[in-house]
Amino acid sequence: MPRALAISTAAFLAAPLALMGQAAIAGALQEQRGESLYPVSNCVVFPRSSKNGPLVGEYSGDKGQFVLAFPPDPRVSVGADCPGYRLISINGRRSALATYDCSQPGPCAQADLTLEPLAVIEGHVLDSNGMPVESIGVDLRQSAAGSRSRLRRAVSDDRGYFRLFHLPPGDYDLVPQPRSGLAEGIEWKGDPQHLSLGPGDVISGAQPLFATPNCV
Repeated sequence: MPRALAISTAAFLAAPLALMGQAAIAGALQEQRGESLYPVSNCVVFPRSSKNGPLVGEYSGDKGQFVLAFPPDPRVSVGADCPGYRLISINGRRSALATYDCSQPGPCAQADLTLEPLAVIEGHVLDSNGMPVESIGVDLRQSAAGSRSRLRRAVSDDRGYFRLFHLPPGDYDLVPQPRSGLAEGIEWKGDPQHLSLGPGDVISGAQPLFATPNCV
């Protein structure tokens, strides 16, 4: 939403909000795709008080616009609950946190929130004959020399299918990790698969992970 529109919306509400003793933050919720910004509607935007925590929020409108009304508070921040996105900047500043002095009734701040879509990885775990393998854990790790830190884990179902979601952009390795008791007397292993994710990527039907049994 253009800045002038957000400010005029807040100004329009100033008189009744002041009479009700409420402070207000107006702004817009938008998604960044490359160099362009697009409105995000029907996501919850909420104020957060330093004393009382999250307050009652509002859904963003069809142009991403919102106006939040709440009791005056000297330290208020704004957050967004929008599945599949993460907050990356406020008013063009690369930060997920900004605090405003809303200690007086009426409009106190303009907050334009920019979101980035999160990525999804889905695929299948197969054996060397191309058959699905159930109960194989698939670990997601950051691609770094010697990195063994697991960020997420999915487990393959009876079709060998797994899904990892709400992933920020970056370079990752998928590493198959069998669960104990998968098959008595058989050890399974698999090679990592490297993937690079951009904002909003959905990697589906990618090269499957192969789990190979080694008899021990």
